[in-house]
Amino acid sequence: MSFRGEIRTFLFLVAAFAIAFPSVVIAKLYVADEMAPKKLLAEKLTNLSQDLDMKEISFKDSLAGGGGKAVNANDGNSFLSTTTYHSYVWDYCLKWAGGQSCQNWLAPYVSIHGAHGDKSPLEGIVYQAWQAAKGQIWDMAAGDGGSVYKSDGTLDRKRMSTWRLKPNVIKQVEKVGYDTADRQMYKTYNKNEASNPDVMPNMEGLRVMAGRWTKMLRNRILSNLGAIRANQFGIEFALSEDNPMCKDYLTELKRNPAQPNIEDRINPQNKLDIMTTKTQNPKLQDRYKLCQQMMAMNGYAVNPRVYGQDIKPGGEKEEWIDSALYRANLVAIDRAGVDPRGAVPIDSRIKIQDQDVKQRIAQYETGGRQMKVVTMSNADQLAYYNRSLAKAAVGFKEVSARAPDFIRDKSDMVMKHKIAVGSINLVKLNDATPAMRSDLKDTGLVMAQAPNDTPADRLELVPTQLIVKSK
Repeated sequence: MSFRGEIRTFLFLVAAFAIAFPSVVIAKLYVADEMAPKKLLAEKLTNLSQDLDMKEISFKDSLAGGGGKAVNANDGNSFLSTTTYHSYVWDYCLKWAGGQSCQNWLAPYVSIHGAHGDKSPLEGIVYQAWQAAKGQIWDMAAGDGGSVYKSDGTLDRKRMSTWRLKPNVIKQVEKVGYDTADRQMYKTYNKNEASNPDVMPNMEGLRVMAGRWTKMLRNRILSNLGAIRANQFGIEFALSEDNPMCKDYLTELKRNPAQPNIEDRINPQNKLDIMTTKTQNPKLQDRYKLCQQMMAMNGYAVNPRVYGQDIKPGGEKEEWIDSALYRANLVAIDRAGVDPRGAVPIDSRIKIQDQDVKQRIAQYETGGRQMKVVTMSNADQLAYYNRSLAKAAVGFKEVSARAPDFIRDKSDMVMKHKIAVGSINLVKLNDATPAMRSDLKDTGLVMAQAPNDTPADRLELVPTQLIVKSK
């Protein structure tokens, strides 16, 4: 899913400002009944957190009420969101010819749900684009200048140096994100506020949106990374939302085996690699044990690969491009302001360009009435925030110097809120501030829990930590 552009980065900047000036963002409510407005805000935030687009398994309040299935089994994200995306990291065969050759491949990351009635808007858009473009929805290139396809018609991800959606498909995908964010923003208003152009959405609601969507993006990255690893040669377990764990794949293998059943793989899956999987680990039980080991590997591990009965680092040159880029994305989320280029071990054949780390954002002038669109990376945004702090500190010094007996110099207090590069993750940066939580105490709102006891402080590092355990 993608929540890039104006709204996402605006939320990032707002989050940083709120950390620096919590007393400005959250004003104390000095009214006759101080709890009344707090309870109204708590009710609004509860409704927002339980919306179909906001459910995420590690946020307890998002799973309350509603009944039915709330989150995906493999990544813990919302099951019925407009941006729900059930894709495979492996090549899915739409039609086998005698179990030996595939007549029609569905490429990795295109959701088969997009062809059916239960598709989400995002799944439908990507599938329709893939179908209309006859599979050519990506800009792809091989590092050696050769073909990006193997002899069987599947993508050779080990040779690829470039793999990104074409601009026209990106626009379609981003529109789903923009529309979802816009719709959610309206839910942060009271009944009569939305029609007033001078009223901003409440900051707490924006943080609920920003923090959870950042967490959901990270969930999907880590889940996909685990599925890629389990699909590598020597294991070739085709995991998915339907089969999130290694044992689920074994169950599916009994129900839906390849026909004719000449090897242990499920029906839509590619043929097993004869040089690696069939020779080194011909027994299904051996592959199952390796699958469990692989899914227990840290997300930051560099290219873990199968060597006989062991899993060891395989080196950057042998890594599939999507696996390498997922690791880079994890670093970008977990270490705010870090440019993944140079911060993550990635083979030199894989080119991460400016367009891959930057996005369009709304930059508001003083007062918030004027806005311009600029292109910035997360590193640029954090630097911009720190520069703004420094300017504010200078302003305090200048004002205090004019009337030192009446105005205290608070520049040191301002600079205490400087955010060092890599010192905080984006989930926490976008999440509710300690001041917000404190202001909502005694309302019963889960968001009012202690700042150090939130999902942003317990980010998963292993794919299996995301998987929803069956009761």
